[in-house]
Amino acid sequence: VGTTYELLFNVTNPAVGQLSPAISLSATSTLVTILASGVEKDSNTIFGIVGGREPLRVVVPEFTVKAISQSSPLAGEDNEITVHLRSSLDLPGPFGSIIVSNLDGLVETNQIQLFPVTSGNAGEYLFCASDGSERIGEWDPTSLDLNLTVCSGKTLEAGVDYKFMIETTNPIVAQSSPSISILATTPVSYTHLR
Repeated sequence: VGTTYELLFNVTNPAVGQLSPAISLSATSTLVTILASGVEKDSNTIFGIVGGREPLRVVVPEFTVKAISQSSPLAGEDNEITVHLRSSLDLPGPFGSIIVSNLDGLVETNQIQLFPVTSGNAGEYLFCASDGSERIGEWDPTSLDLNLTVCSGKTLEAGVDYKFMIETTNPIVAQSSPSISILATTPVSYTHLR
């Protein structure tokens, strides 16, 4: 009587999102039956997900917004490429990394300066080069990828809209818009975002 017991067991979350189900507890023995009643759930935040500690609450790691646009389609003209992101969970630095792939036609140096945009929530300041320099994305001309590493001590927060811009010059030869994708890698306790 009066002894507290704690049970721990492992489960694998499903691949689709769900709210925490109603959970109840009951007990039976040869002497007594305790009727089922609801349990108190831990509703704290984890990974930037409010209520993420509620048992069996599942959130699919994804970009709920991932958009890219340009200021000019004209050959040989200056162009501003704007990226807009919103994640379903936190991407903490320096482990969170975002790759904007297949930016065919972008001709840049290894480091690309990131610039602010209106209502961007200072998205340009979230990313650092490998040497720690802020507002820098690292360009890979072979894979045509823009690699963005979240700065140490910073977090791309879940549910927040972030925007930033890069400045470039369009190629002098006409081309169709390439098929661009955005992928995030996160700490070991997370998974990939698409």
